[in-house]
Amino acid sequence: MTKQTQRMTPEEYLAWEQQQPIKYEYINGKVYGMTRETFSHNNIVINLVSALKSHLQGKGCKVQIADTKVAVSTNDSFFYPDVVVSCDPRDRESRNIIYYPCLIVEVLSSSTEAFDRAQKCKHYRQIESLKEYVLIDSEKICIECYQVNEKNKWELTTYSLEEIADSQQKFSVQLESINFELTTSLLYKNVVFSEKINIEKDRRENPKQQDFSSPQDIPSPNRKTPKKQTRLIRRFSDWWETTPIKKFIEDIDYLAVLNVVSLLANIAIISSLVTWFTGFEERKEEKLVATWSIINDGQGDQSGVVKTAVERLHKDGFSLLGVQLDGTNLGLANLSEADLSLANLSKADLVFAKLSEAKFIAANLREANLRLANLRGADLTLANLSEADLSFANLSETYLSFANLSETYLSEANLSETYLTLANLSKTDIYGADLSLANLSLANLSLANLSKANLGLANLSLVNLGLANLSETYLFNAKNLSNAQIKLACNWKEAIYVNATRVEDEYGRIQWIPEDQQANQERIKEIEQDKSSEPENPPDCSKWE
Repeated sequence: MTKQTQRMTPEEYLAWEQQQPIKYEYINGKVYGMTRETFSHNNIVINLVSALKSHLQGKGCKVQIADTKVAVSTNDSFFYPDVVVSCDPRDRESRNIIYYPCLIVEVLSSSTEAFDRAQKCKHYRQIESLKEYVLIDSEKICIECYQVNEKNKWELTTYSLEEIADSQQKFSVQLESINFELTTSLLYKNVVFSEKINIEKDRRENPKQQDFSSPQDIPSPNRKTPKKQTRLIRRFSDWWETTPIKKFIEDIDYLAVLNVVSLLANIAIISSLVTWFTGFEERKEEKLVATWSIINDGQGDQSGVVKTAVERLHKDGFSLLGVQLDGTNLGLANLSEADLSLANLSKADLVFAKLSEAKFIAANLREANLRLANLRGADLTLANLSEADLSFANLSETYLSFANLSETYLSEANLSETYLTLANLSKTDIYGADLSLANLSLANLSLANLSKANLGLANLSLVNLGLANLSETYLFNAKNLSNAQIKLACNWKEAIYVNATRVEDEYGRIQWIPEDQQANQERIKEIEQDKSSEPENPPDCSKWE
């Protein structure tokens, strides 16, 4: 990168650069000429852009390479990143400049590495829309990913061969800003690393390191020697000419020799195949032991290495029964149909995890983060989910019989057609959750916050609603309402008992609007006049006031 001494305003730079034969970046009034890149650099960019375009097709995102400028509005700087992605509608009509990127990638080379790590990183992080800044090494397999965390702080995650136990063919990088998982085998496809070139160069410059010495033009004393023969070959030729064995070899039946050689080769091949097949189970077991070691030693790991090991183990068909993953990062993990019974997943991060039809029988999920996880059809019988965060999770058709869900966050979760027989939902936050068609028979909902939840068509037979908050809860067509002793609940008169319309306000909050207010009031009066359902001790609802 070459530096120009003149200072320009941003407007002067944009007008001036259009007339130049090469590209220039602009920082603090100064312009810097862009240098040419290596084949390895360009191959990485091509591989990455091809994968991103395929993944983002039809999603309203733009993927651009080094011909497109990125503007840093806070200090009027302009850069040419190797790859930039913007999903902001404001950038869709832009022709030459991206103002609202979510992902920027720079491929490091020896001439630009220091600038990309220091100056560019400092300026890029001032872009409010940017969620990820990725540095890819073109000299070795190493990726550094800067990401904005939940506290709006930048965190660095490094991916390299040293951090995994298996081949890089299965090593992947998670780009969270665009929900994309990229394998290093695809990223570094057709890339030739400089180490290989240096070895060949050293051999050419240091001929003593080769197996044979350099060709010499010294003729043999006994016969004329071709110019390109080496000294070692000449010595063998001289010995051959003066040895009686030459005549013996000439008399051999070469066909018989070839048959013997062929037989020996076949025996060697068969022996190798037998050895390989007999060692297959042993190698498989060694791989299993190595993977288990990664999981056991990395308990509580946040980098994603343990997550990769767990996914591989499950993919290879092994049970995860009783695995210890408490406090471990398993976000976005694909563990559909996995057997995680008796596993310890307390405080584990399972955001966006694919857990459909997985088995969690008697598993410990206390305080686990299961926001937006897909648990459709999962078996959570007897599981401990107390204080877990299941907000927005898909729990439809899930088995939660006998599960401990006390003080769990289930707001906006999908629990339609879920089996919650005898489940403990005391003190649970089910605000706005969908429990339509759920089987809640004998479930404990005492002190649960059911405000604005959908319990339409749910089976409430013998449910314990003691002190539960039913404010604006949708109960239209719920079964066995009288057996549930609804008068034990708080704010039961504020629940909706007739057909209602689901409405979201400008902040995304749910509200149920009765389609017939008069019919709703009449239904409340019917319940009020049902003397057989009067509680012996009226509930103390001060908690929900």
